Amino acid sequence: MIVVLFDANNDLTDFYNLSCIRIYEKKDGEFKVVNEISNILVDTSNIKESREFLTKLSKEFGVSKIIVGSQITGIPYHFFAKEGFEIFEAEKFSDELLAQIHEDYIAHPKSELDSEENELEKEEIAKTPIAPVAINEEGDYFLDFARVQKYRPEITSKKALLPFLSNELFQSLIIVCNHIMPWLENYFVQNKNIEYSSKRENGVYTIIITHKVCSD
Repeated sequence: MIVVLFDANNDLTDFYNLSCIRIYEKKDGEFKVVNEISNILVDTSNIKESREFLTKLSKEFGVSKIIVGSQITGIPYHFFAKEGFEIFEAEKFSDELLAQIHEDYIAHPKSELDSEENELEKEEIAKTPIAPVAINEEGDYFLDFARVQKYRPEITSKKALLPFLSNELFQSLIIVCNHIMPWLENYFVQNKNIEYSSKRENGVYTIIITHKVCSD
């Protein structure tokens, strides 16, 4: 079973904007809601109250040890990690998301994977940058976010890119991804000092971001 956090608009959310929790189970080839927890009053007034709230809430999850939200950080992250949960973050909820999690962690849990394949996967995970990396000394950077989604699905595009875009001095950034994130397009609109272009080839987008050259 998979625990999913939703806000009042039925979008994936975090614990601070939580409206309801739905627990999904795959039955007869389809994902069905087997339990729904609504009218949730989130108490984040202090650490003690937060942990008591999460302890009480988790008792309603049954045997499920998988939880999905838009962002699970801080006290909730540490609480569920300590309780042995697999924690996932995603930008959008979909049956495809549930199917991938079910395939990897329920139908074929990692403990049952062939040891050689498991080691190869660990190597690929270790080799996957989760933030842009410099490709030269002139300030040009690159990030294969399609690879991040494959090997580090817990890393959202915001987590991978926002700290870099907000804090790093760079000349250009090339991003390879499966789709152009709506928040990134909004970021371009709001930041007039950068320009970007994108192209799609074989189902994959390449986004090129550069700083505009200031003219006298």
